[in-house]
Amino acid sequence: MTKFNPSNPLARRTWSKPDFAGINFESIYSSATGDFMSRAVQAIILFLSLAAFATPVILIWGWIRWAKRKENGMTSSRLSLTGLVLSTISALLALATWAFARFHPFGFYDPTLMRIMRWGFILSLAGCLFALGGIWRKNSLQWHAPLCGLGTLAIWIIAVEGE
Repeated sequence: MTKFNPSNPLARRTWSKPDFAGINFESIYSSATGDFMSRAVQAIILFLSLAAFATPVILIWGWIRWAKRKENGMTSSRLSLTGLVLSTISALLALATWAFARFHPFGFYDPTLMRIMRWGFILSLAGCLFALGGIWRKNSLQWHAPLCGLGTLAIWIIAVEGE
């Protein structure tokens, strides 16, 4: 039986770290860079961050487009509007929670904060589902409403992960 020799250049190829439940942690941990995150995890974090920063812009832009609309009250446009309204309520809940936390800090796993996060997540998810119903026909909020719903959902995911 040969022992592991770190000075051997082929040792990295022949020796693998122990795995747990069939997961090879060598793909997650790169000893050359000391990086624990895989590319997929980095991409998810980048997506969530971009979504959180772009959501307010898309939300305001969607309301401006809705104010300038020239369409009748089709079902798809009503579904998109409902999705945008729910996403806006979710974003306002996040903003109000942030403002409230400046003056009354929440404790670790505060039940009130958990309830707020649950409602924000539910509102965002409902906004996404209603907005998906409005994608099928062209209307002023066809793509703004689903993006706002996904963006507010990303904001709540980041908030839950931060807790």
